[in-house]
Amino acid sequence: MVDLKIQLPDSFLQEEEREGYLVSAKMKELWGVQLDLLCEFDRVCKKYNLKYILEHGTLLGAIRHKGYIPWDDDLDVSMLREDYDKLMEVGPKEFKQPYFLQSYLTEKNYDRAVTKLMRTDTSCLPGEDLRLEPQYARGIFIDIFVFDNMPAADEDTIKAMVRHTDEVYYRIILMTHFPTRDDGIKMPAKCLRYWYYRLRYGSSRKEHQRLEQLAKSCGPTGYVGTVTYIYPYCRPLSVYDEIIEVPFEHLMMPVPARYDEVLRLRYGDYMTPVRDGSLHTIASFDTDRSYRETVKEHW
Repeated sequence: MVDLKIQLPDSFLQEEEREGYLVSAKMKELWGVQLDLLCEFDRVCKKYNLKYILEHGTLLGAIRHKGYIPWDDDLDVSMLREDYDKLMEVGPKEFKQPYFLQSYLTEKNYDRAVTKLMRTDTSCLPGEDLRLEPQYARGIFIDIFVFDNMPAADEDTIKAMVRHTDEVYYRIILMTHFPTRDDGIKMPAKCLRYWYYRLRYGSSRKEHQRLEQLAKSCGPTGYVGTVTYIYPYCRPLSVYDEIIEVPFEHLMMPVPARYDEVLRLRYGDYMTPVRDGSLHTIASFDTDRSYRETVKEHW
């Protein structure tokens, strides 16, 4: 396992049963690297007085489990646009290797609509990425979501925004992956579509910029949300007014004081665990070797 800046509890990396679910020692190593990333992210945010909160399943885990959901394998945070833009300004100089703030601004051919903080001395390949040859760094990461102004409780307008952003995001995916691994008659058609988008829309970077412009196109309404990823739901902006700290594993991490409202909007009865499947989205990871080595085993 790579060296971490943080000090983990002595027993943290041991296999453990939590709420009837066996968390392997290997998964604990993944969690350890993610917690290290979270602490480095927290350091920079505190230095520049940037507000953020735990988000999605990480927020749920903090409230319901005082740490990770036992069957989860990722870690999410969110920020409002003003804080996020400041992070993108200072991040490249603050995060030193092996820490890397990954976005379309810092890496060519990046095809995601969410920013990541990763360690480049590790490897992490989400399931869908095994279908595509790597075009950019694939280390263990945490996701950084940005929340923008959203139309106040106007579902039709929100759906229209989401449709528009989905179209742009689809173009980004096509423009960053030249179709070299397909067989049969689909191959020529996909090549033509690739070059058509390239000629019509220019670079994927321009499409990322267009995506951000769409996300920031709504004026203040008192509601915020994310339309550039898979969770286009709204929440009151005021939930960010008061932030408290709660236990997350052996750390204390920020969550909205009105976390109950946030979690009920997202999950409904969030205190009742539902494990009808796995939250695992990672197909392969390595806490000892860089993605530069491990990707050779998949392609």
